[in-house]
Amino acid sequence: MHGLRSIVLAIVVVAVGCGGGSQVSESTGSHADQLSMKVAFKSERDRDRVEQIITGVMQNPGYLTVGTHQQFWQILDDSGATDEQIADLRVTLTGVATTYNELFYEDALEALRTGTPVKSSTREAYENQLLDSNQADPSIRAQFERNESLMTNIATRKPVVANGMTLVFDEELIFSALENIDDVTDRLDKLFVRPAE
Repeated sequence: MHGLRSIVLAIVVVAVGCGGGSQVSESTGSHADQLSMKVAFKSERDRDRVEQIITGVMQNPGYLTVGTHQQFWQILDDSGATDEQIADLRVTLTGVATTYNELFYEDALEALRTGTPVKSSTREAYENQLLDSNQADPSIRAQFERNESLMTNIATRKPVVANGMTLVFDEELIFSALENIDDVTDRLDKLFVRPAE
């Protein structure tokens, strides 16, 4: 079921990066530029390593070790990043895979139960925040439109094709996706707590 959960999460991830286990798109220069605008990393290698650690933590429950945690924070400390910049970095790299996906799947659950597509005011506001911010990928608007089509398919119980698999969303699948998002969020919470000295 874990592989299926990863596919489900990958369906609606809209930012560069990954969601719960399946990488959706490759890093782009604009994404790297976004990271550099959030934190003044000492080198491109440091920036790439921070992104790699975050991606690893999101994809793999066993990725976060004491050593990886310390390395992550050493790079951030060396960059001189403030707490606000670090929080902004987290939103930039993980907000879609966690916050947006959680809102999407909560709406999907309601859509499945009512047979009508749902877009909560909270999800709409978050989409607008992403669209208005400079952290949004240029293709995000198109992805949001595809997500509305996906929501219609979920509400009407029509099959969805993702990564070569045909899925029909049911409550079990949606609850599984929400559980996976919670797991990813918990691991990120641990990563973004500065280790004790």
